[in-house]
Amino acid sequence: MMGFEPKLPDWDFVGGSTQSRTFQLAKQTGEEYDMKSGTAQFDLCEYVNGGAPVVTKTFGVVAAASGKFCVVSVALTAAETKALAGCYTYQIQLKDGNGNVAIPFHGRMHVAQNIAAPGK
Repeated sequence: MMGFEPKLPDWDFVGGSTQSRTFQLAKQTGEEYDMKSGTAQFDLCEYVNGGAPVVTKTFGVVAAASGKFCVVSVALTAAETKALAGCYTYQIQLKDGNGNVAIPFHGRMHVAQNIAAPGK
């Protein structure tokens, strides 16, 4: 199917908070990926202006209950999110141990500015 772009759920939070999400990734057909010895690259860039990612991290791919390696847990620290505010696009791309890369998955991230006074 031309133009297919795997979607990830919207991710909403307040800047400066620790965030984590777990994703079980599958092909368009519904078949789970099997990226044994794989890695997942997470990138976050501004939604409107795009450009270079503001956060880039690599995570391992672990097995689902089915035994296929398609589960990615993304963790962002409070330090990584404290300067974020606004709309972003996040992407997860799987790569297996042989260098094969899956179609990237994309989602929207909405980060509310932390308005707490310093020191409170």
